[in-house]
Amino acid sequence: MTSITGINESYRWYIKDHLGSNCAVMDASGNLSNCKSYYPYGREMDMPPYANGSVPFEGIVPSGSSFSFSSKEFVTQGNINWYDFGARWYDPYKIRWTTQDPLAEKYYGISPYVYCAANPVNLVDPEGKKIYIRYTDEHGKDLDYCYEIGAKYFGRDDFVQNVVDALNNIYSNGGQDVIGALVDSPDAYTYLNEVYKYGNYAVNGYNDGYIYLGNTFNGGMDVASKLESVAHESFHAFQDYMGQGGISAFNEVEANVFAGRIQINYAFRENLLSSNSPATRGNNTKYGIFYEEAMKILLYNESFDRAAFKQAVQYFKSGTDTGAAYRNYPMYIKNTKVLINKYWPKKLWE
Repeated sequence: MTSITGINESYRWYIKDHLGSNCAVMDASGNLSNCKSYYPYGREMDMPPYANGSVPFEGIVPSGSSFSFSSKEFVTQGNINWYDFGARWYDPYKIRWTTQDPLAEKYYGISPYVYCAANPVNLVDPEGKKIYIRYTDEHGKDLDYCYEIGAKYFGRDDFVQNVVDALNNIYSNGGQDVIGALVDSPDAYTYLNEVYKYGNYAVNGYNDGYIYLGNTFNGGMDVASKLESVAHESFHAFQDYMGQGGISAFNEVEANVFAGRIQINYAFRENLLSSNSPATRGNNTKYGIFYEEAMKILLYNESFDRAAFKQAVQYFKSGTDTGAAYRNYPMYIKNTKVLINKYWPKKLWE
């Protein structure tokens, strides 16, 4: 194939094993052009040319880099010979990380420098990225897709695709600091296509969070409303990460404001009508009027209004249809700080 620049170009397909390691390269005709094999901990085997003329694929990736073991880049500059896993560097010759595992306190029986709990044949490292999307494959097996910022999903699971799209849209519509914090968190946050009878967000004993979205993508909501729902629950996960998770009117209003502004930004950029969720609207009482007035200021003003936020929290329980479910919970949790002020989704509409 010749490009418009006159340079000959050709397509290549990278064949991966069950760990995601690049093991072979095929050309457009299906011919095996390059091969590579690894010892269990990632060190490359010295391999002679194959009978069909294929050779180990050294230097076929641009700039001489090699994305090989576990699809990670093997860096050779300065004879470092380490894999770049994003969060940490890995030395396949010494079979250890160069820095400690950020989750070391949860695994006292394992060295903080050991790779994949000393089980490299079956396990891979999620490179410190801690947002997962759980789905069921065609064989009925539960799998976790590890989300990275700006991810492009090429699989066939609709739930994974929906959540990836929603997280990318939250990030690009004012929620970059919140999504970035969850991705870089040492705790794991997993999005599930299930319905949880006690709410849509839960935390286990290890501070790992589960976001239940069964009602979000299995219902009849429009795209903007689905985005608002994912943004709302993601902010609850962020509150937990920041040390003030729990059920309260304050936390609910913060999540409402964050999600509402994300939804409005998205609707503006996509030329859609924004229809805020019932949680951002007041009921047919005088308290509902007070709540809705405060939310309009918070949702549409350029900057954060502390007085309006305080008013929205004050009238959330009595002024919204959803507030009744929170009447037995506190208005504030001890040592609560305003997060939405610092992590305010900037106004993208005119």
